[in-house]
Amino acid sequence: MELLKLPYLVHLKILSCLEPFEHFFLGLCSRKSALLIRRVRHNFDATTIDLGHYTIKTQNNGTRGDDLIMWTTYYHPKTIDLLTGVFWNQRIKLKYNGRTIRCRITIHPERKIPLLWCREKHLKALPIAINSAICDVFNTSSEIRIMADMDQLSEFPNIDSVDNLLEYSRSVDLIEYQNFFDRVNIRNCARLSAGFFLKPNSSVFSVNHLNCCKSKWLTREHLLSFRGQSALFQSATQIKNEDLIAFVDNWLAGCNTKLQSLMVNGNVFRPDLGYDKDTILRNFETRPWNPEVRERRFKYPPGMKYLSRTDVMDCAFGVDILRERDNLLATILIDSNKFRFFVWHDRFPKDNEPIIRPAARHMPPCYVIGTIFF
Repeated sequence: MELLKLPYLVHLKILSCLEPFEHFFLGLCSRKSALLIRRVRHNFDATTIDLGHYTIKTQNNGTRGDDLIMWTTYYHPKTIDLLTGVFWNQRIKLKYNGRTIRCRITIHPERKIPLLWCREKHLKALPIAINSAICDVFNTSSEIRIMADMDQLSEFPNIDSVDNLLEYSRSVDLIEYQNFFDRVNIRNCARLSAGFFLKPNSSVFSVNHLNCCKSKWLTREHLLSFRGQSALFQSATQIKNEDLIAFVDNWLAGCNTKLQSLMVNGNVFRPDLGYDKDTILRNFETRPWNPEVRERRFKYPPGMKYLSRTDVMDCAFGVDILRERDNLLATILIDSNKFRFFVWHDRFPKDNEPIIRPAARHMPPCYVIGTIFF
């Protein structure tokens, strides 16, 4: 390759004129070209596989980046109109899990990014193959982050585990939906947006960080089944005072040693159905915040990012309970239809200043909670 024979400063000048996807294709040519690409400073450190839009997206420090590359199959009903594009003369070969996938290339007419075409038999392997190759060329995080339309599970990659999953759907086969979470291991974080029922014994309740946007199905049994580090259940309209009491009792009995944070938001449209603070707390031996015992602000674990207009990690007005068997301290905060439960594995955490997103357009300033973002 003639490019590699040029001086290093010339390399940088040429590469600065290329698009990220051109860097990717160049990095696939040889190990030397990949090393050259790694010397260039890129504005992303991770990637996300968006299955619903057949796109690999870039990310930087937990913020959404740009669309990098697309994939599809010949005569796929959602992309068949794009077959009218002109194919490049050069094909691309990707290797994954012992399989070689040969693709042809066009440029999307509107998004101006490459679209890789493959045979239908490679549809489930191609997005993982592309993502793996991108991580290798750019030397970025190899974590597998997937955004999945659960109505298209027939196209979900042939893998048995992912690191972070964001699911969404308007309709889904409930049996297939349940089986998916039993079949695919989510190693770190899951955000469930569709709001479909999950069995209490589902393996999803062992995910490190769980965020359920629509939790009308949530019951006491689900709360007691959670074995991860952090959970946020929103619109949990079935949860009552006695369910939260049972959850705290369960924690005091030592049934969850990993738990750091659990938050339940009830019915925001019915404040009359909110949680009664006195009814819940009178069942436990509580004490007010003591600055000598713990920090004021809880350090949220590295779960799914979300925004809050108030600092929900401020525990100055919470009450503390102690689990005597291991001396773990927990803080309970109850405010109308919001229940927060924080466990202090580190009572005086470092680097715990709040992160505030400035006001933008019609949005007021917000506190940023969590680090994982799709």
